[in-house]
Amino acid sequence: MIGRRSDHSFGPGALGCTPLLLVALSIAGCGSGNSVSPSTDDLPPLRYVTSDSGTEDRTPCFSPDGELLLFERRFTDTDRSELFVVPVAGGAPRPLTASPLPVRPSRPSWSRHVGDIAFTGLAGDGRFGVWLIAPDGSGVREVLATGLSDEVLYPAWYQDGRHMVVVDFGGGEGGVIKRIDTQRGVAEPLTDRRDVLAGMPSVSPNGKAIAFAGQKGRRYLQERNRIWLLDRKGVWELDPRQGRTPAWSPDGKWVAFESDRGSPDGSYAVFVVPRDGGRVRQVTPFEINANHPKWSPDGQQIAFSARSEQDEWRHIALVDFPF
Repeated sequence: MIGRRSDHSFGPGALGCTPLLLVALSIAGCGSGNSVSPSTDDLPPLRYVTSDSGTEDRTPCFSPDGELLLFERRFTDTDRSELFVVPVAGGAPRPLTASPLPVRPSRPSWSRHVGDIAFTGLAGDGRFGVWLIAPDGSGVREVLATGLSDEVLYPAWYQDGRHMVVVDFGGGEGGVIKRIDTQRGVAEPLTDRRDVLAGMPSVSPNGKAIAFAGQKGRRYLQERNRIWLLDRKGVWELDPRQGRTPAWSPDGKWVAFESDRGSPDGSYAVFVVPRDGGRVRQVTPFEINANHPKWSPDGQQIAFSARSEQDEWRHIALVDFPF
């Protein structure tokens, strides 16, 4: 675990509709979810694509063509992290960069429009920021924008490749979701702590809604997060039970997330819920403690980080969807 703000890797009631919010978001319906934990035999088979011992592999995401998985690899002997890629079809993982990055990376998000990779970077002085890097490992630079603190995490791209959302934890309990215009260098808030304490966000494929982990209250504990939606109507709970790390399916019909609901020992599993709420489906067994789901560009697979069935290390795995 890195830092004090964490979804395993790092540490709103009615919302006033500002012009920025009206541009960014659109109407969605409300719903509530329920789920029944299936037996392991009812769950889809999974396939591990990394298996190296002595490392912890986390926070995967797909390349725009769906052929590679990008992820954070933490080396437990030196307590350092680097970005790695591995072919989805199978093969040896390799570092994205030839030399260590100037910050400790996590939570990569690969833009399908411009190809750039955004990620959370932890600096040596304890600052969290958003950084960009090209797919070939070149051009590493920090995203600088007015309106941001030094505790900014979890970037997620809009389809235009110009805008992204982040969570800014500076200045209070929990975070504020902010929308960054990377060309203008300006960040504007989309949520208010008085309404909801926000965690990690995900932008819908059409850019008109944001799913995010969050909770009401005065003290932020990520274990109490639920999955919320932010759209033109405001903010509402997509599912009423514990959940975090949401990720939209490419067709915008599903949101994947992790939750410990129904777990006998507090381990996590991947779940999916319809975009308008409703029946929640469990995707992985609790035994592998799966986290950080992400969809393939064609929507046919979900990648995640999970404990190996052969050892205690965390690796990157895949399941097919639908199942």
